[in-house]
Amino acid sequence: MNNTLKPVLSQERVNHRAKQSSVLAAEFHAIVASAAQLIHAELCNHQLNAQLISTRQQVNPELLDMAFLHCRGRSCGDEIAISRASRLFKRLGDNPQHSPEAMARSCGFSGLADAGKAFRDQLGIEMDAFLHTSQRALQDRQLRREDPRPERLIVGSA
Repeated sequence: MNNTLKPVLSQERVNHRAKQSSVLAAEFHAIVASAAQLIHAELCNHQLNAQLISTRQQVNPELLDMAFLHCRGRSCGDEIAISRASRLFKRLGDNPQHSPEAMARSCGFSGLADAGKAFRDQLGIEMDAFLHTSQRALQDRQLRREDPRPERLIVGSA
């Protein structure tokens, strides 16, 4: 009789753990969704970090990081860093003629050096090279608007 009860108990235990796991996953997703909204809304805030988010959400910082690791494969701090770098990437690409320093600060970086490090660490590119390429692309688009003939895009043509 003891052998017949064991599989039933094991199955009950498995079902209980599965239910707990799905509840925990749902809680993690809710925490991350709420934190992601806060990150998006407050990204320009230089003070924004995982501790501030955990305080505002009234969630333990370790639980916040566990939720991000479970849902996104990175910590909350990494999420903030990649979000800032991505926003700056978009803004610089769209407006390469604007001040990179001012744009970096508007994305929550303390300055250009901080932004350059984030570009390297989070995006794997050098910000100076990206700026140069973006400025050249802007010049090319302006030239194309002024003279759309294909031969004008060839270097050295009249």
